[in-house]
Amino acid sequence: MNGHYFATGLLCTHLKGNLSKGTLTEEIVDKKSVCRVVCPLHGASFNLGTGDIEDAPALDGFNFYFNLDFNFIESIN
Repeated sequence: MNGHYFATGLLCTHLKGNLSKGTLTEEIVDKKSVCRVVCPLHGASFNLGTGDIEDAPALDGFNFYFNLDFNFIESIN
């Protein structure tokens, strides 16, 4: 998403919805891009950069492995 690649858990922590079928969103918060995935089952929202829960009904974040920013990598090469 805009030069960022995320490795995360596949399933929503609420009812195991498949997050690869979810909606990706992005907004600018404090001059930083915040990317989220919204579960297709009940609308739980997770921060792709941290794995943290952003919106109910899920109660826990998901497994987050890494966030690669290829825009940054290209700028230092």
